[in-house]
Amino acid sequence: MKHSTPAPVHPHLELHQSRASSVIVHHVPKSAVKDFMDWQDGVTTVTETFPGYQTTEVYPPANDQQQDWVVVIHFNDSKSLQAWLDSPKRTECIAKLPKSMQDFRLKIIPSGLDFWFPGTSDKGNRPPHWKVFLTVLLGLYPTVMVLALVLLPHTQGFGLPIAALIGNIVSVAFLEWLGAPMINRVVGPWLHANDETDKRFTLIGAGLIVAALGLMLFLFYLITHQIQ
Repeated sequence: MKHSTPAPVHPHLELHQSRASSVIVHHVPKSAVKDFMDWQDGVTTVTETFPGYQTTEVYPPANDQQQDWVVVIHFNDSKSLQAWLDSPKRTECIAKLPKSMQDFRLKIIPSGLDFWFPGTSDKGNRPPHWKVFLTVLLGLYPTVMVLALVLLPHTQGFGLPIAALIGNIVSVAFLEWLGAPMINRVVGPWLHANDETDKRFTLIGAGLIVAALGLMLFLFYLITHQIQ
């Protein structure tokens, strides 16, 4: 099943479907590579029969000194992926795994932008998409605006492609190492408050985020108006 579709008017771009993935790291001795690939081929044959399955990607070690093989299994959504992970068929497949390769690690990557918020996939309490959307917007909007005001005047002389690349490098680096952890620390309790008893807390938090976005919009409007 194909997991990406080329955009006809943009031949260098791919439009990817929403997906949920499991990443499995197998420690495979060099002498057991063929047995591992035969086993993985059998697992893929079984996995293909499950609803929502998209594709399986296998990544060998980067060099001869390493023995970790990475397998990424993609499904349409978290529910379909979890059905496979909990299935007796997968249990049977694991039971057939040779003893020399039974040391493996599993990580679930939910769909969307949830990878910004550590712990959501492991604990089975993935936040609603609308909460993830608001939280990402809360971090992304001021980052993009500040970079446009501070960085763009110094990079636009290089041309749009280079200026855009520099802006993306700086913004992604900031969000990865500073922005996202800070935001997650502030809104984390609200982000994971999904019980019925937390409805009031959820509504208040959403209102505060929308108000913060509105305030930032007003401030950036004043700043850009003065610059012009």
